[in-house]
Amino acid sequence: MRTSYWVLSAFLLIMSAVSPLAASEGEEPAPSSNFVLQASSGEFDGTTLRLHRISEKTAAFADRPKRIVQSLSVQAFIERFWPDGPNSFKKGPSKAVIVFGADYVFENAVVEIGRPQLNRQELSFRMKVLEGNVPAKIFGPVLILDPAWNPGPDG
Repeated sequence: MRTSYWVLSAFLLIMSAVSPLAASEGEEPAPSSNFVLQASSGEFDGTTLRLHRISEKTAAFADRPKRIVQSLSVQAFIERFWPDGPNSFKKGPSKAVIVFGADYVFENAVVEIGRPQLNRQELSFRMKVLEGNVPAKIFGPVLILDPAWNPGPDG
């Protein structure tokens, strides 16, 4: 529980403290963004994660080389980052951390996700748990996607 508290606290601090800065013309590389998806509840059957009542917006934030915070619709996020092309999550499974409530405590797990499917306010992914445990029923899930290769929401 202590680890989950610190992960969630750090995320909330970043989201509340970082103000968007305009991108300048320069030689700096494009920022690499983290993406955050939230839902009210979820289910995991061992291979598929289903997020229910997904937030309408996906948050994107970067700290280096520029501090940027943006949001885009979940539909736009999927259309932009899961099709074929240079920014595609199809290049390989995306690493993520999922923070969730289960049995009256908050937990987290490191996962790989892929193959998103959006149906109204339900978003599902193929998911493999790399570290930790994700129970069958979760509440308040927050999925934080790794920025390892992506150039951010404007790149």
